[in-house]
Amino acid sequence: MDVAPPQGAITLAEALDRALAFHQAGRAREAGDLCRAILRALPEQAETRCLLDTIAFGQGRLDAAGALITVTAALDPAFFDAHRTVRL
Repeated sequence: MDVAPPQGAITLAEALDRALAFHQAGRAREAGDLCRAILRALPEQAETRCLLDTIAFGQGRLDAAGALITVTAALDPAFFDAHRTVRL
């Protein structure tokens, strides 16, 4: 039996697309808010953590960015972008 998602719910891919669009439009606060909402539901979601890291880095919050990407690398060792960023 399939259960329909709640009305107004969006998929993870849609949420990530929106967060990325906010980020690319210079709307870092909205992008970060959406990333944090995703992580409340899916705390180990590597792509979301990576985008939140990019946002923090762009805001000059280097300690937060470093912590985010380090956690991302630990949670999902296969996530290449996380490792590549840690190694830079």
